[in-house]
Amino acid sequence: MPSNSSTIGPAVKACCQCGTDLSGQPRMKDSQQRYWCVPCGEADQRKKQMTATHLPCVGCRKQFPKAKLNKHGEHFFCKPCLKKRTAAEASAHKAEEKLHSGIGSAHSSGAAAANAPNSDKRRALMLALLLVALILFSLLYNFVLLA
Repeated sequence: MPSNSSTIGPAVKACCQCGTDLSGQPRMKDSQQRYWCVPCGEADQRKKQMTATHLPCVGCRKQFPKAKLNKHGEHFFCKPCLKKRTAAEASAHKAEEKLHSGIGSAHSSGAAAANAPNSDKRRALMLALLLVALILFSLLYNFVLLA
């Protein structure tokens, strides 16, 4: 009597929600080993998030009750992460305004210009001293040590 495994064809990989054949297609698999097409799987995950009592904070990934999370844009944040995010966005916004206004850039470039000659002179002096030291070392090595 032949075994059943030789008569049974390959396993059909079909979406458990809509029934689409997923052979050779991108697919998802749940904890119950059922296949989902990507659109149905993502829709199911969104539905689970909407009905869940706890959600992860996008910033720190810790689970919180929905009532303790704040929606910012498309994502939910706990209070500390939301505070960090809004502070970072505010500072980035201020920096962008300063850059576009010209007042901050003129002031900072003026301060940088006042300090630039001293730092450029110091850098040039250090490079000149390094060059002299290398020349002296090469002369010493070529004429004294090799002689």
